Amino acid sequence: MLAALAARPDMSGKTVNNYVSVLRLACALAVVDRLLTVNPVDGVPSAAWQRDPPDPFTREEAEAIIAAMPEGQERNLIEWRFFTGVRTSEMNRPGFRGGSTL
Repeated sequence: MLAALAARPDMSGKTVNNYVSVLRLACALAVVDRLLTVNPVDGVPSAAWQRDPPDPFTREEAEAIIAAMPEGQERNLIEWRFFTGVRTSEMNRPGFRGGSTL
C-alpha cells in the first residue's frame, strides 16, 4: 500500500502524509490488539511538502488597482479589503457588517 502511495505523482506530499497517518494509527491499534507484533508503518518517514508562499500585491499595485476603479461603494470595498487584510471567507459570512463585532 505504501508503494502504491509513493507511486502516485498526482498526490501532494501532504495528501500522502494524511493517508500514511491513518494507516500508521490503524497499524498501531492492531499492535495494541495483538493482531500485529510490530507496526510496519513506524519507520516510514513523512513525505516532504511545502505550500507555495503567498504572492500579495505590493502597495503600489494595490493603489494602482484602486485608482483604476470608478468612485463609489465598490471602490471603497476593494480599498478596505486591500488594507485591512480581511479574507473573502470572513467577508462573505452571514451577518458580516465590516465593523467590530464587540
